[in-house]
Amino acid sequence: MKNSILALLLLLVLIPLSLNASFINAETYIVKAGDQFLLQTNEEEFVPVTLTVTPSGYLSLYPFGDRIYVAGKSLKIVEELITNEVSSFIDIGKVDIQFLLVAPYKFHILGAVVKPGAYNTEILLTLFECIQLSGGFTTNASKKVNLIRNNESYEYDLQDYLSGDDIDANPFIMDNDVIIINNAKEYIQVFTNNDTLSYIQTIEIENDSTKIEDALRLLDIKDNISSFEVFSIKRDNYIIDADKDFILQDRDKIYLTAYEQNVYVVGSVYNPGPYKFNGAMNAEYYIALSGGWNTNGSSKKIYIINEYGKKRRYSGQTIKPGDIIYVPESYRSILISYLVPISTIVSVVSTIILLSRK
Repeated sequence: MKNSILALLLLLVLIPLSLNASFINAETYIVKAGDQFLLQTNEEEFVPVTLTVTPSGYLSLYPFGDRIYVAGKSLKIVEELITNEVSSFIDIGKVDIQFLLVAPYKFHILGAVVKPGAYNTEILLTLFECIQLSGGFTTNASKKVNLIRNNESYEYDLQDYLSGDDIDANPFIMDNDVIIINNAKEYIQVFTNNDTLSYIQTIEIENDSTKIEDALRLLDIKDNISSFEVFSIKRDNYIIDADKDFILQDRDKIYLTAYEQNVYVVGSVYNPGPYKFNGAMNAEYYIALSGGWNTNGSSKKIYIINEYGKKRRYSGQTIKPGDIIYVPESYRSILISYLVPISTIVSVVSTIILLSRK
C-alpha cells in the first residue's frame, strides 16, 4: 500500500514534466546527458523510477537492468536498447518506458535577427519561439530559415507556418541546433498612414507576378486589412496609384490607407490643385509639382492648413495627407497692386490741374 501511494505521488509530479517531451520526434531527437526516462511496472514491489543520462553518457536501468550507453543516439534507438535490456530481467509486458524530460540545452541563432548568439533553454522551444527569443526578425529578413542539425541542413519556410498553411514548418529545436536566417533577396515593405506613417511588415517576394492582394495575404497581422481601399506604391521615389491586381517589384513600398491621399497646393502657384501624398517630402516639393511660385508668389512665407482648418506658418514641419499648402502673394505684388490705382489717381489729378491752367 505504501509503495502504491509513493508511486501515485511520483506520477503526479512527473506527468506535467513528461508533457515537455511528448512532442519529441523519436527518429530525429538525439539523447544527451541530463535527459530523463521514466520506468514503471504494475508490480507492487517496484515503484516508478526516473533514470537520468549521466555526464559520461550512460543510463543505469537498476533495478530493471544494467547500464547502457545512450548519448548521441536517436531516441528511437535508445528506447529499443532499453527494451532489450529490461526484457532480460523482467517480463517486458509489465514495464512501461517513457521519455520523461528534455534536459536544458543550447542552440545557436545566426544572421538576420535582432540578437544573434547562443541561447540556453530548459523548456522545449519551436523554431519560431527561438527566433522570438532572439528579438525577432530584422526588417529585411527572409522567412526561409536554414536549420543545421547533426551536420545535416534543413530549410523551413516560416511564412507557411505563420499563414496557417503548414504547422510542420515550425519544428522543435534540439540541443546544438544552429538556426541561420538570411536577408531576403527580393522584398517589398508595407506601411499604413491612417493616422501617422508607420511600418507594418517586410514581405519576401519570389517571382515577377506577385500582386498587392498576394502580399496582403502574407501579412502576419490581417485584422482590418479589408478596410483599406486605397493603395499607393512608392517606386524609385515616384508614387503610383494601384489596385489589388497591381504587380509588385523588388523594393516597392505599399502604402495602405482608407483616407485622404492627396496634398493640396493653392494660392500663388502656376498650377494649383491636388497632388499625390509622397511620404516625408517637404512643402517645397509639392510647390514644385504645382509648377512653382508664380510671379506674385511669396517664397518667404508659406502656410499649412490641416484637415481641421487650423492654419500655421510653415517652418519645416511634416506634411500629412489632406494638408493644404497655401502660398500667399508677396508684399511686393501687394504693394504694386495698391500703387497702380494710386498712380492712376495722381495722373488724373495732374491732368486736371494742367487743364485748369490753360
